Amino acid sequence: MNAHFRHSGSLAINGARIISAICILVISATITSAQTFAPTGGMQDERDGHTETLLPDGKVLVAGGALNAAFGGTAELYDPVTGTFSPTGSMNFARYNHTATLLKSGKVLMQGGTIACLPPPPAELYDPATRVFTETGGSNLKCDTYSATATLLTNGNVLIVGGDTQIGPSDEAELYDPSTGSFTATGSLTMVNSTTYYAPYHHTATLLGNGKVLIAGGDNWFDGTGNAYAIAELYDPATGAFSAPIAMVAARAAHTATMLTNGKVLMAGGYFEGCCGLAYRDQGAQGTSELFDPATATFTGSSALTDARYFHTATRLLNGQVLFAGGDDLTISGLDIESGGPIASGELYDPVSGAFSLTGSMSTVRYQHSAVLLNNGSVLVVGGSDRNASYLASAELYTPASDSPSPGPVRASPQTISFGRHKLGTASATRLATIINPKVNKAPLTIGRLSMTTGSMTAGQFLIDAARTTCVNGMSLARGKTCRIGVQFAPSATGPQTAMLVVSDNSSNGPHQVLLKGSGR
Repeated sequence: MNAHFRHSGSLAINGARIISAICILVISATITSAQTFAPTGGMQDERDGHTETLLPDGKVLVAGGALNAAFGGTAELYDPVTGTFSPTGSMNFARYNHTATLLKSGKVLMQGGTIACLPPPPAELYDPATRVFTETGGSNLKCDTYSATATLLTNGNVLIVGGDTQIGPSDEAELYDPSTGSFTATGSLTMVNSTTYYAPYHHTATLLGNGKVLIAGGDNWFDGTGNAYAIAELYDPATGAFSAPIAMVAARAAHTATMLTNGKVLMAGGYFEGCCGLAYRDQGAQGTSELFDPATATFTGSSALTDARYFHTATRLLNGQVLFAGGDDLTISGLDIESGGPIASGELYDPVSGAFSLTGSMSTVRYQHSAVLLNNGSVLVVGGSDRNASYLASAELYTPASDSPSPGPVRASPQTISFGRHKLGTASATRLATIINPKVNKAPLTIGRLSMTTGSMTAGQFLIDAARTTCVNGMSLARGKTCRIGVQFAPSATGPQTAMLVVSDNSSNGPHQVLLKGSGR
């Protein structure tokens, strides 16, 4: 297979965002300016195959990747307020195309990516409070993997699936339990024929609304065909098992999977191998998309992208649209006749019309970069490679357009919630914070991500009660309507504890704050 397709990119996998105990309630702002890309501060290191993680305090952790032709363990933080990057603690192991998962504790789990068929090194945790990486449990996999997927489940565990090794892609899966800091094997992926398991890399993993995980597409250069997969499987945390393969509309690897506000999953782009796999190297960029419906567990074709692309990013915006940025459209046909290459274009997918349309282009072409939605509604695009396969230190911000006037004055009620004294190791009764969009407004309120910031360095926790929460990511709150957030207090240390629910939205009088207070005993 051509090395260009084997190069393991950093895919942006946008699954359902979990309401977590440690996150700030941030109902993020819709930007009121024309949609465009613009440069922001550059990183300390050029990076490709890195990870990019939005932290509870709104900063962004960028870690590892290929740095100046070597795999690196350095990390840095992006501050949206200043638009600059600054160094933070380094990982204990150099990692490339590893996974990074924000846990409910607010720490970030780094796993895999050391590219060696040896017993994998310990995973590690990044603590935003201390800015230090510490080792945690070791994997049970036979070889270390890269280009695997890691998905935070609703119970707080992390599902690791697939990935490539020095001896071929993996069909193994395992679970990381943050409460014990250990990995345990879970069900293997299923057979795609009488002799071969589904063993993908450059695949996607998406947490669905029903708690299951959709594993889709990917590549397997080691299965004798060299073809990208046109199948998917569902992982059920309740049984620890994977489903029988589900047929996709098209084969695709290095694609993106994005959870839409209606619960369906948009698969877009990727690459495919055509007639004869490894023998003839007939490969190309995928320009199609398809939708997975969890209600029926089936895929159906959707509209075509404006630009075929793989190793791109896809980010769901606060208005429900999906931003696609950069990637590569290289096609290899016949006897290694190449056409196309890295691109800078951006396009938007509208889930209402089901259509793609071009939006502003980035200032430079880039593929195998990363992208994350910031709390203010803009998208931070970081690193990657250019058309000369040189690693990039540059970053840029995409600012969405505002399609409607800003509502206001929106308010949160009450402004303070006091839980009083509560016994350690138990959770209090749920108290409600209400978000109110007054009837006098002329526009709906756009609800964004739910997360939390602590007001002290204590070990106490204020929890989001998902069952009592109706303010969900991406919803549109009509004028005259309200939604609520259920909050509990579960102290793990004695003494006063505080946290702040920060409510930023597209109103003219935001952000709003609700102070949370309690004391452990």
